[in-house]
Amino acid sequence: RRELVEKNRDAFLPNLAISVNNVALSLRDMGRREEALGAAEEAVTLYRELVEKNRDAFLPDLARSVAVFGGRLFELKRFPDAVHAHREAVELLFPAFLKVPRAHAGLLQAIVRDYLKACHQADQTPDEDIVDLAKKIGIGTDSVEN
Repeated sequence: RRELVEKNRDAFLPNLAISVNNVALSLRDMGRREEALGAAEEAVTLYRELVEKNRDAFLPDLARSVAVFGGRLFELKRFPDAVHAHREAVELLFPAFLKVPRAHAGLLQAIVRDYLKACHQADQTPDEDIVDLAKKIGIGTDSVEN
């Protein structure tokens, strides 16, 4: 896919971003956490580029990718960094959720849950707006401490 991107960046960059994000997940599954973090970070960079060109089309994918990055940070016990990443992912996804709630509710719930878990591990008070959002989308804030 990298070779295809070199030949036609606009046409093939979305496919590369998906692949790199999937590599991050596969590396995580193999226990290769540092490498997974690097791949997740690369995927975020690729999706940021795509969002610059077509915000509406790629913003949910960027949010998912930032959440994957946050998950890798969490696994490496970099809890304050994970909080930051998950907060960003919530903020990125929320506008798309407002437009099409059914399409984005599951992902938003997962990201909010991960944000609250990271806050708990980092011993940080969650953002009030995100706590309110959690309640509105059916996530009990006391259930994420485990």
